[in-house]
Amino acid sequence: MSMWRKILLITGVLVLLVLAALNMHPTKVNVPFTEGYEVRTIFLLIVSFFLGYGVAYFIELGRHRREREQ
Repeated sequence: MSMWRKILLITGVLVLLVLAALNMHPTKVNVPFTEGYEVRTIFLLIVSFFLGYGVAYFIELGRHRREREQ
């Protein structure tokens, strides 16, 4: 992992921690066929971050696999 990538990763984690401190209030999430429920905003931010990272990771895996097959 390059130095710039590590710096960006550390910066992202620090920003996430700052957002965690600022977003501890509950947010109502409405789900179809239920009354909805309350969850902390930081949990939603963390889940969306990891989902986005996971999608990008699998897209990159697919690209490497196609390149290797050709």
